[in-house]
Amino acid sequence: MSESENICALITIDDVENYVLIINAKLRDLGYQGNLIVSEVMIIFTKRNPASWNKKSIIPVSDDHVIEEKKIGLRLHRFEGNQYYFEKNGAIKCIDNTINNDKSRFKFGKNWKKTYDSSKNINENINNYIFKNCIEDLNEQEKSCLPAKTNYSDVINSFNIIPEVADEDKLPPYNRDTCIDVRGNQSETVYNSKVCQNNPTKYELLDLITLQGCEVADLHDKENNIYIHVKKRGDLRVLCSQITTGCFILKDPIKRQEYNDILKNKGKSQHNYDNFTFVAAIIGKNKKIGVKDKMSLGVTNFISKSLGIKLSLDYIDEVQG
Repeated sequence: MSESENICALITIDDVENYVLIINAKLRDLGYQGNLIVSEVMIIFTKRNPASWNKKSIIPVSDDHVIEEKKIGLRLHRFEGNQYYFEKNGAIKCIDNTINNDKSRFKFGKNWKKTYDSSKNINENINNYIFKNCIEDLNEQEKSCLPAKTNYSDVINSFNIIPEVADEDKLPPYNRDTCIDVRGNQSETVYNSKVCQNNPTKYELLDLITLQGCEVADLHDKENNIYIHVKKRGDLRVLCSQITTGCFILKDPIKRQEYNDILKNKGKSQHNYDNFTFVAAIIGKNKKIGVKDKMSLGVTNFISKSLGIKLSLDYIDEVQG
């Protein structure tokens, strides 16, 4: 089962029992932990209540946890008849497919009733629902950075205008065979370290250096004064929250000085905070970003722009061997 395979499409399965047996055999052959199981209930879409998992047969992965190569949770959700959603690791990615297929037989969270408008089609209702949840998750400082009458289209447009980094400033590919930690798991931390080891003149490692529990960036491009946060595929809300926090810290003179003192004590280079930018570096996304992630990145771009900070995207290639 390749990583590029569409894992959340609405698919037709005539013999579901045989299909499950075949997939589970493939998983075992590939050394994965967990089994594919079938759910007869409709999907419940809420940010804080993702698809439930049978812990005896499925290993769950939370929003803020790196999806590990050999731990995988799969579930078939029956939509109707012989049609199913194929979902991975509890990530609620089926919303895009719901919009595309204009299906309305889904249960949503409590805010769904507050945002539902019978005069709008299902696309608009779902978009407004996600948008409302996205905005409600912001703190007051973050909300103050948004235009007064921000709507769904504004946030999507804010995502659409985020530029990609220049080719010469792209991070090197993420090698799945070499970016392995001591426990044998895929690791962004190992990747970040390798980037700096291979090009110490250009990159400095800031990964795991925190101010009051907040990580400003994973990497610092010293040549271009770029602060970079690296995140593997999956829910990008954590990445966006880290970038937003980093922007606020580096724009606050007191917090910036506190952070600078921490860097100095760890032997890091002196930073110039007059003209810096941020980059959201996404491993393995292949430019296929869902609605929720577009929302998160669009809001992050609004906030960074309001603080006078340019935000760019770097889609890191993923390779093996």
